[in-house]
Amino acid sequence: MNAPQANATQTDSHPAGNAAPHVLPAAGMPLYGKLLWLTAARLGIATILLALATRFIFQTLTDSLSLVEHTLFIVILVSYAVSLGYLLVLRKSRQVSPTFAVIQVMGDALFANLVVYLTGSTESIFVFLLPLCVISAANIFSRKGAFLAAGAASLLFAGLTLSLAFHWLPTPILSPTTPPFRRMVGMMLMDILAIVLTGLLGGLLSEQLRRASAALKSREAAYLKLEKVHECIVRSVPSGLITMDMDCRIHSSNPAAERILGISGADLRGRDARQLLPALTSGLKPEGMEEAEAKLSQADGRTRWISVSAAPLRELRSSEGAGFVVTFSDTTERHQLAEAIHRSERMAAIGQLSAGLAHELRNPLASMSGSIQLLAESPTLDPDDRRLMDIVLRETDRLDALVGDFLRYARPRPLQPVPFDLAETIRASAALLQKSLSDKHARLELSLPDSLSVEADQDQIRQVIWNLLINAAAALGENKNKEGLVAVSLKDSGGTVTLAVSDNGCGIPPDTLDKIFTPFFTTKQGGTGLGLAIVHGIVEAHGGTISVQSTPGQGTAFTVVLPSKNGRV
Repeated sequence: MNAPQANATQTDSHPAGNAAPHVLPAAGMPLYGKLLWLTAARLGIATILLALATRFIFQTLTDSLSLVEHTLFIVILVSYAVSLGYLLVLRKSRQVSPTFAVIQVMGDALFANLVVYLTGSTESIFVFLLPLCVISAANIFSRKGAFLAAGAASLLFAGLTLSLAFHWLPTPILSPTTPPFRRMVGMMLMDILAIVLTGLLGGLLSEQLRRASAALKSREAAYLKLEKVHECIVRSVPSGLITMDMDCRIHSSNPAAERILGISGADLRGRDARQLLPALTSGLKPEGMEEAEAKLSQADGRTRWISVSAAPLRELRSSEGAGFVVTFSDTTERHQLAEAIHRSERMAAIGQLSAGLAHELRNPLASMSGSIQLLAESPTLDPDDRRLMDIVLRETDRLDALVGDFLRYARPRPLQPVPFDLAETIRASAALLQKSLSDKHARLELSLPDSLSVEADQDQIRQVIWNLLINAAAALGENKNKEGLVAVSLKDSGGTVTLAVSDNGCGIPPDTLDKIFTPFFTTKQGGTGLGLAIVHGIVEAHGGTISVQSTPGQGTAFTVVLPSKNGRV
C-alpha cells in the first residue's frame, strides 16, 4: 500500500503522559507499512494457534478441560479479534503515531507470555514467540524500542514462570507435571538471556539500518537535486542537443533542438536520425564528428544553416560506445549577415566603378541620341532608314534607363526624410496597379490602417512599394491556372513598421531564392536585374530589413520591416 510515512516527531504533539515519548520508528519502511506487516504476521500466528487449539478441544472431552485450557482458547480468540481491530484502524486512518505501535508491541509481549504460560512455561514449544516480539519491536522502533520490548517480555516471562514455580498459578493441562524448581529457574534464565541478546542484536542492527537509511536518503536527495540541476542545464542550453544509440535511434532531445529542427520531442524519440535528419548524421563516424556546417530542410519548406558536432557516449568504467551526443546551433542569421556584408562589399566596389562608367556612357549616348534625332528630321530620309533610326532612338533610351537604374543602385542619393502618410502612399501606388491587374483578371486586397504617419524619404519608399507591386503582378501573369491575387498589408508593431506584399503566382525556385537581391540577376525577359537590388539598398539605407518566403506554384511574400521610434521611421 502507498501509505504516507508517519512522522516520528508527532510524539511532540501528544500529552506528557504519552506511553513512549522517546521511542522513534526505525528507519526504512514507513511506520504504517511496518505496522501493517506486523498485524498480518500476528493474524497468521493467531490463525495457526486457533486451529491447533480447536483441534485439541475437539479431540479432548470438554468436561476434562480445565480453566487454563479455556483461558488459552479465549486468549487466542481475543488476540485474533484484536488483530482484526488493529487492521481496521490501519485501513481507516493511515496516519498513525508511534504510541499506537507501542501499544501493539506491548500487547504482543503480553500475548506471547500468556501463550507460553498456558502451554507449559519454560517447557512450552512457543517460547520462540518472546524473541520474535523483540525482533518485531526492533524492526519497528529504534534501539531504545528494542530494549524496552526485551525488558517487558523478560519481566512478564519471569513473573509468570516464578508464579508457576511457587504454585501461585495453576499448572496447565498441557504440562501435567511441574519441572523441578532449579530446572525451571535455569530454563527461565536461559530464555531471558536469549530475549536480552535478541534485544541487543536487534537494537544494534536497527540502529545500523537507521543510519544506513538516513545516509541513503541523503544521497538520494543529493542525486535528485543533481538530476534536477542537470535537467535544467540541458533544457536551458541554447544549442540543440540530442542523444542517439549506436544505430542512430534518437533517445532524447532538449527544447532548443526541437525548436531548431521544427519537430516535437515525441516525434523525435525512437526515430532513425539517418533518415529523419540526414544533415546531422551525414559525417557521423564511430569516433564522433568534428564541427561542420550543413543545410537543414524543415517541414515547412524553409532552409536553415546549422553548425553541428558529435561526440561518442561511453558507458562508465568501459571503453564501449553507448551512442552519440549531437550538439548543433542555428547559424542562419550568421550566414545572412555574412551574405549582407558580401553584398555590401560588392555594392561598394560597384559604386566606385559606376561614377566614371556612367559619365563615360551617358555623354556618348546623349551625342548619339541628338545626332540621330537631327538626321531623322531630314525631309529626304528614306522610310526604311527612318524606321532604323527609330529603333536606334528607342534602344538608346532603353540603355539610358539602364544606366540610370545602375546609378540609383550603385550610388543612391542621400536620404531626404519628410513626414508623410505611408498608408495613403500605398493606396496611391495600388490604384495605379489596379488597371494592370484588371487586364489579368486578378484582384488586389489591401489591409491598411486609416493612416500611419512616418518620416522617411518618400520618393524612395514609393519606389520600394512600386517595385514590389510590379513584381507581384508579373508573377501572376506566369500562373494562369487560378485567379490571381496580390495582397498588401501594413501594421505598426510598436517599434517597427511592417509592410507585406504577397501574391499567389508562380513562386520562386529554391535554387534562385537567395540570388534575387543580387545585382543583374533576373529571370524576366528583358529585365535588368536591378529592381530588387535597388529595393534592398533603399530598405537597408533606412535601417530596415527585407525578407522573402516563396513556394513554387503557390506564391511569394515579401516582408519589409522598418525601425520606428515614437511613430517615426
